[in-house]
Amino acid sequence: MAALLCVPFGSATRAQGIQRLAVPGVNNFWRVDATVSTGGTITSRDMALPVLKRRGIRTVINLAGGPDAEAERAAVEKAGMKYLLFAIDGATLDPAPVDPFLEAVRDRSIY
Repeated sequence: MAALLCVPFGSATRAQGIQRLAVPGVNNFWRVDATVSTGGTITSRDMALPVLKRRGIRTVINLAGGPDAEAERAAVEKAGMKYLLFAIDGATLDPAPVDPFLEAVRDRSIY
């Protein structure tokens, strides 16, 4: 499965600094600030997606791609969140997904 960047809604939470949080079904989950969280692989969609939704996550951004990306998209959208895929190949570091990714994160509607 893929690395993810999660974007919660609103900014009512005051800045508390970066915090590592335990989110079942997500490796290495961090709350960066009131609008951005990040995590590694979703290891269990059944466990992770309800927790992410309850945390106020509105958008899951997959930066790794992979064979499970479309199944992950279907599960994320079924859970009521947006899913964006910008597969970055670590071997080639192709810059093609970078501009679309930057455009997407500038779009305040995903937060």
